[in-house]
Amino acid sequence: MVNSNKKYILTAEGYTKLKENIKKLGDEVKNIGIKKGEAAGPSSDWHDNPAYEELDSQERMFLQRLAALKDKLSMAEIVNLPTNSEYVEIGSTVRILLLKNNKEQNFIITDPELVDPSENKISYQSPVGSKLISKKIGEIIDLPTGPIKILDIRV
Repeated sequence: MVNSNKKYILTAEGYTKLKENIKKLGDEVKNIGIKKGEAAGPSSDWHDNPAYEELDSQERMFLQRLAALKDKLSMAEIVNLPTNSEYVEIGSTVRILLLKNNKEQNFIITDPELVDPSENKISYQSPVGSKLISKKIGEIIDLPTGPIKILDIRV
């Protein structure tokens, strides 16, 4: 059951991606159902049938994942991308300074559906992302890996 008070914050792009993932997973569940029928054969024999049992296990796993994605969709709240760079928000590009080694790093704060470490896209729910949200240029934030300073915020 979904907690109606809980929100799952998404950008419009993240919302679209979540809907696409639900459709793909739904299609996969349908395909597994067809394969289960084929594995059972004309007599619908599923007892002691390893191929059927494997497909049945996959189907249950995919149905659980599909239910979780549908729960996220039901809790989704779409946010607009930021229009100013005073505070870190979902959609902000943040340049930080790692104070322990004086190295700079850039992050794009995004929703969980758009996370891509290869593009430095981190979720607002991640340990670093959650600490950056609502912060301003010049603020110093303590992380488990050491303190960081926000150098720049871009939209």
